[in-house]
Amino acid sequence: MLDAWLIACAMRGRCYPALPHKRYTQFSAYTEDTMSKECDFCGKKPQVGNLVSHSNIKTKRRFNPNLQRVRHQFADGTVRTLTVCTRCLRSGVVTKPAARAKQD
Repeated sequence: MLDAWLIACAMRGRCYPALPHKRYTQFSAYTEDTMSKECDFCGKKPQVGNLVSHSNIKTKRRFNPNLQRVRHQFADGTVRTLTVCTRCLRSGVVTKPAARAKQD
């Protein structure tokens, strides 16, 4: 799989060293457990706007949502860590599980 990825990158004009760095081999963009900048419940994403200076010069900037990683208990009892915005936390969309039992 790594070879196919390197070939695809080479076709796009990107050149990586012969022994790729650790971050090139993790395929974080293709796995399900990556930290995205999107709420798992409401779908809130970053918005684009302008940073306006005192002299009214406008430059692009990003407004990122306030996302937190929270353990959520689904209706069937499974517990999973999700990325959730603070509005969903406050409104009670997230059901937090009971505290973990200490192992002795």
